Formats: sequence, structure tokens, C-alpha cells
Amino acid sequence: MDGAPDLVVEILSASTYHYDVGVKREGYERNGVGELWLLDPYGIEGTQMLVRDEATGRLRVIPFTGGAYHSMTIPGLWLRAEWLWPGEGEAHPDVIEVLHELNLL
Repeated sequence: MDGAPDLVVEILSASTYHYDVGVKREGYERNGVGELWLLDPYGIEGTQMLVRDEATGRLRVIPFTGGAYHSMTIPGLWLRAEWLWPGEGEAHPDVIEVLHELNLL
């Protein structure tokens, strides 16, 4: 492989959280990753969606607003917050239904 990935998705864990959002994030930034999703399995509050600012070369936070996040580097790729963090007593969505909604099936 040549060059940095367009998108990196990380699922955060309590044991490596500070490393993932610190040293590891800086490494992705330094090596030219276009977009970084740091997903907190416990909720949206600890999640960070970052995209490369072409002017500075730095990763900057993009808000996860309106219940969905649309990738800045991969056209047509997006996530609903409820897919990752269903409400109290609700189940995660059916994978096939999600793939249909993303027009992948």
C-alpha cells in the first residue's frame, strides 16, 4: 500500500482511550490520514469525527449533528447515531436493513 488511508475508524476502549485520542491520533495526523472516526461504544459524547484541514494539514473535529454523520472523504458513506447507540431498551438495527439504507444491497 502506498500513502495514508482516506478513512480510519477506531472503536475506543477505556484501557487505551488516552493513547487513542493522543499519541495514536497525532500519528494518523502526521501521516496524512484524511478522516478519522474515534467511536466511543458508550455514547456519542466521547466520540470524535475528525477530517484533515487542507490548509493546515491538521485533523479538526467535525460535529456529529442532526443524528447522522456524513463522511467528508468517502462520498455516500454515512452513519446514523441510532445505529451505534440505540435508545434505552432498543436493539441495534439489523445489518441487512442498514446496508439497504446505505444502498449497498
